[in-house]
Amino acid sequence: MWKNIVTLFGGKNVLDFVFKFLLFAVVLICVIVFIRKRQKSGGSSGVSDADIPDKNGGVPTPKYAQSLANRLLVAMNRPGTNDKELIAVCEQLEKYPGLVTLTSQSFGYKKYFFGVRDDLLGASMDLWQWLDKELFDFGKDLELKERYRALFRSGGLI
Repeated sequence: MWKNIVTLFGGKNVLDFVFKFLLFAVVLICVIVFIRKRQKSGGSSGVSDADIPDKNGGVPTPKYAQSLANRLLVAMNRPGTNDKELIAVCEQLEKYPGLVTLTSQSFGYKKYFFGVRDDLLGASMDLWQWLDKELFDFGKDLELKERYRALFRSGGLI
C-alpha cells in the first residue's frame, strides 16, 4: 500500500516521499503565515465620536488622523491597492484643512518593498512616497494621485 502511495506522488522510496511531504508542509505553512501577516488586523480603531470631525465641530484630532493613516496603510499594504479606500480617505482629507499634515505625521516612515511593508528589505518612506509608488501615472490612478499631490502641496509636505 505505501509503495502505491509513494509512486503515486513520484517518489522512489518512502524516505523520498516523507521528505517531499515535509518540504511541501513547511512551504504551505510559510505561505499561510505570510498571508495572515499581510491581512488587515481586526479590532477597533479606537476612534470615538469625539474624534470624528463631523461630530465635534469640524476639528480633526490626532487619533482620527492616526485612524486615517492606518486605513491608508491597510489599503496599500497588500497585493494590489484598495482604490476605494484610498478615495474614501482622500475625500476626508479634502474636507478638513490641516488633516493631511496630521495624517502624514501619524503615518510616519514605513519600510516599502514592492507594494508591501517589509521591515527587512524595504526602503523607509513617508505617506506621500508610499502613495506615489502605489498609484500609477495613467488612468484612474493618475486622477487620484493628482488629488493627493494637491493635498500634500497645500499642506507644505511636498
